[in-house]
Amino acid sequence: MIPYSVLQSDHQPGAFVITVVSARAAQIYARLLAERFPGNKFAIQEGGAWGAPDCHPSIRDSARSFEVERLAATMLKRDAETNPEGLAKWHVYFLRRPDTAATTRCRAYADHDTPMRSRTFSSPDYIGTAIFYGDLPTPHDIGVMLEDFKASKEATA
Repeated sequence: MIPYSVLQSDHQPGAFVITVVSARAAQIYARLLAERFPGNKFAIQEGGAWGAPDCHPSIRDSARSFEVERLAATMLKRDAETNPEGLAKWHVYFLRRPDTAATTRCRAYADHDTPMRSRTFSSPDYIGTAIFYGDLPTPHDIGVMLEDFKASKEATA
């Protein structure tokens, strides 16, 4: 398995926080750290980021704390059935187009990008969500999810 690093991305270059075993674990750590340190941004990077400068010790200590490790392990166990490979989790949002009701816009955000996810979810144009595991969803992947979403909406109507 390829390790992934969590970086504090509001610093340039990104400050190294912790290295974990999978993309999904890195996303969970980034999200938990963002909750504990509001105003800071965290990103994930494939591979080790050992050449990057270190983050503040309080952030590193929080990432290695028993509480964060326990929460991350619980979330990984919960995801194990749907995502056994530990791939990155993406939320694909379906939004109405304000100018026409016939078409739908799609946006995809990484699981740890909570500010954008909450902003999109609270949009008045929001109509649904799909989950995707893997690298950034391609236009084909999003098209398939959109067709599935439309079919499920028609089935319930």
